[in-house]
Amino acid sequence: MDRDGLRARRDHEWQQAVVHALCDAPVLHDRNARAMLAELIGDELGRPVVLREQPTPHLQMLELVRFCVRAGHTGPIALSHAVSLLEGPGPTAETVGRLVRELVRTAAPAPAACLPARFLVSYVAADRPWADWVVRQLEDAGLRARHVRRRTGGGRHGGPPEADERLIALLSPAYLAAVHGLAPPWWAVLRDDPRGLADGIVPVVVTPCRPEGPLSSMSCVDLTGLGEDEARSRLLHAVGAAPTGRTAPAAPQPPFPDPAGRR
Repeated sequence: MDRDGLRARRDHEWQQAVVHALCDAPVLHDRNARAMLAELIGDELGRPVVLREQPTPHLQMLELVRFCVRAGHTGPIALSHAVSLLEGPGPTAETVGRLVRELVRTAAPAPAACLPARFLVSYVAADRPWADWVVRQLEDAGLRARHVRRRTGGGRHGGPPEADERLIALLSPAYLAAVHGLAPPWWAVLRDDPRGLADGIVPVVVTPCRPEGPLSSMSCVDLTGLGEDEARSRLLHAVGAAPTGRTAPAAPQPPFPDPAGRR
């Protein structure tokens, strides 16, 4: 395994250890306590952290840990501080604090000219307006993105994500039908990381549907029924970004794919 693969495995194992520690904490069995944990993290980071409803507390804690990791080195530190404030001196605070210290010690400094995160947006033809809109929101936040259309009938344009790309799958009944029984672009990602802890894939629901198979156990970002501003905020929150504005001359914005025209 190459160096990038070893680092991805370490990151995977670190996130898994933190999630397990949080789920084992009796105080966090209470949903109000979990909401308070997210609020404390947001207070330290200076931006709101929305803890969405999930089928299980494990998925809620997974989403929270992933958010903290995407926030850079300050995110895990804020998580450690929040756990200490919420629990006080205790085994969970001690375990999370130790894991965060290990992460900070072993993290390589980012290059000064580090390129922004890269995303591959996977979609079907019926959802092209969503793909255009999502790519533009990512670019406006200073990220790099491209999209690949999934063909019905088994074909597809393009291939799986590259080594330095995260994949955003735009989920809809048409998309799920197109990939049913086949190997979608994200299959290799889930094969190596079936629980999504390495954060290589971000499932985004754009039309009401019920994900099946490996996607059913992952935390999905639901944009259905939202106005444009809220949908943008939820999308950027899911990828750990914030609207920072474009550095290049602005092009016309693609229309928000909502027939009600909500903003």
